[in-house]
Amino acid sequence: MVATEDPAPKPTPPDGAASPAGWTRGQRALLLLITAVAIALRLFRIEQWSWSGAEAATFRAITLPLDGEHGYFADGASQSPLVHLAQRALLEHVLPGVGEGWLRLPFAFCGVLAVPALAVLLARMVGPSAALLGAALFALHPTHIAASQSMAPLSCGLTAALLAGLVPLRSRALTVLPFVVAIGCDPTLLWTVVTALACRLSEATRSRVAPILLAIAAPVWLWYSPHFGLAMVLGAAAGFVVARHETRLVLFAAVPTVGLALGHLLFGWPLGDGLLLALPGMTGLLALVLVQTYRAVHAHVAGSMRLRATAATLPAALVFVWITVDAFLHLTAYQGQRAPWRTARDSVLASLGARGVVVGAIDGHGPLMCYLRPNHWHQERPDPHPGCRVIALAEEPGAGLEAFLRERPEAVHWLVLRADELAKLQQDAKAAAALRAFTFVRVVQAPRAHGDDTLCLLRLDRKQ
Repeated sequence: MVATEDPAPKPTPPDGAASPAGWTRGQRALLLLITAVAIALRLFRIEQWSWSGAEAATFRAITLPLDGEHGYFADGASQSPLVHLAQRALLEHVLPGVGEGWLRLPFAFCGVLAVPALAVLLARMVGPSAALLGAALFALHPTHIAASQSMAPLSCGLTAALLAGLVPLRSRALTVLPFVVAIGCDPTLLWTVVTALACRLSEATRSRVAPILLAIAAPVWLWYSPHFGLAMVLGAAAGFVVARHETRLVLFAAVPTVGLALGHLLFGWPLGDGLLLALPGMTGLLALVLVQTYRAVHAHVAGSMRLRATAATLPAALVFVWITVDAFLHLTAYQGQRAPWRTARDSVLASLGARGVVVGAIDGHGPLMCYLRPNHWHQERPDPHPGCRVIALAEEPGAGLEAFLRERPEAVHWLVLRADELAKLQQDAKAAAALRAFTFVRVVQAPRAHGDDTLCLLRLDRKQ
């Protein structure tokens, strides 16, 4: 009888979970817990933050009339039609009010949905352990919390892009439709299509392309990122990850950043969009490195079981502490990274008399228009404060900012300026002289991790 050799065992994917069927009951429960944390963080104080400039642009887009010379479809905002039209329908038929919390609620829902979508997508690349860790980092990260609490189309488009990655390739229509939806939310999500195509390259091609793109993307992350322990870790981890041939994950993180960096250089696109679009891949990369580090340390470090477990979990614990502290500061001391325009509105309205009031602002023009003249673009509804007028100082026809303040200070009753805007004006002797006609009424402190959103409220002194 001739002995036969057993066939070589087939290699198994990480954690034995190349498909969602590989999730254990405990892992599914942990994913539900991570999603619950994401819900809590994205709803926390969502109604308390002031409108940002981007949200003011969205507010204007959903209240403009659809047609006409100055309507929505004649406006540049119509480049992102799906989110604006959907939000307009919700505002007219579903949402009970136009407050910050109600209008942000659909965006928070999309932000929450992105967390489990990312977990399932990462599980197909690197297994459930790293996928759950990446989803937890993503749920806690201040950049995505801020995007989920903002009425901005890009956050909805990112969720659509993640869901697109879960669509099977059996039907071309089903494969293409989510990408069309994502691009319809925001044109910069074109890079999600490029990412999907790059991830489907052959392994040999990916191995050549991924290190190049990662080398370009890493300096952009390190230069821009405001909160990031993630970007710093990625620099040291990139070689290890590429060596492990996780090139799909590398491309998932690098392609959006490189694309938006090129868009910034060529067309002036904001780099913050690149950071948000790269965030799912970056958290996935970091999670994979932390899981591999845990296994390597646990397997090779000498000592007791408790000592090895402590040493193996220390890197992940440090990263989680870092991001958790950033998330806590973002939601408390940093006020959701928004300037306190609502406080400025309250001060202006407290002085509103029968003769009305004119407010001059630079960066705050959009948010203050939403607060003081919310129906300015909705011609069929009267404004609640008809005596208010908001002037964009830098956009006055035929006059620069300094010239406007110098020549017509009496035309403005209030100035609402960021501290940096006021400092810039005070550097010009003539503008500083015009500012002497105004009296400081209030300084609203708004510290940030990087920069300062402190507001200075000045009122015209009629005695001068």
